[in-house]
Amino acid sequence: RWKLYLDAAKYYDLTATFYKSRISMGKNIGIKNFLLLTPPYQKDVHCKKKLTKKEKDKLKNDVAVICTWFPERGVFFKKLIDYGLKIKIYGSRWNKDPNYLKLKSHISLGHVDHPMYSKIIQSAKISICIPSEGNIDGITRRSIEIPAIGTLLFAKKTDEHKKLFSENKEAIFFNSAKECFQKCKFYLNNEKKRKKISKNGKIKVTKILKADYLTTIKKVVKKLNQLS
Repeated sequence: RWKLYLDAAKYYDLTATFYKSRISMGKNIGIKNFLLLTPPYQKDVHCKKKLTKKEKDKLKNDVAVICTWFPERGVFFKKLIDYGLKIKIYGSRWNKDPNYLKLKSHISLGHVDHPMYSKIIQSAKISICIPSEGNIDGITRRSIEIPAIGTLLFAKKTDEHKKLFSENKEAIFFNSAKECFQKCKFYLNNEKKRKKISKNGKIKVTKILKADYLTTIKKVVKKLNQLS
């Protein structure tokens, strides 16, 4: 599938992407016109959902993460757990981690679909976002979806994240597992500050960036019209 796309990519009038790294890669295979976009969220999906009492009890977490396992993520989250952070990890392929048996009690294995995705995030005080190193990503859809839902975004400090969010005002950034742990402990013990930053993050995504799907596709259409 990807081979077919790579062979045909240079013939498209426009290539829209959420990832800055794809632009340099694309130029190497002949793509000329790029549109760099903010990853979008879906208004009726990435929002607070009604929870049953059973769901409230089951999904209540200090820190929740929804992500597919990659080796660097396994190393990172094991460090957080070793530091003593109360964290719940949801996602696929975590059984591939070399330390899976040790981490198993912190993991809910398997793909997370909607509406459970939003329910898990809204039920946590903090949600961590780590872009894929293997894909050379500096941002993910979760970077936008987490604050859109209303939970405090903890994100790896990347150029893309710094460009979108004001640090310590709209999101919290970290460079290492130790720094992430220390900041998690601080904000878990400071509810007022945590909720204030969460609110600011939601406003940034929904009101200022207006990063919903409809607004995003309008940007693509506008760019196409400029090229025609």
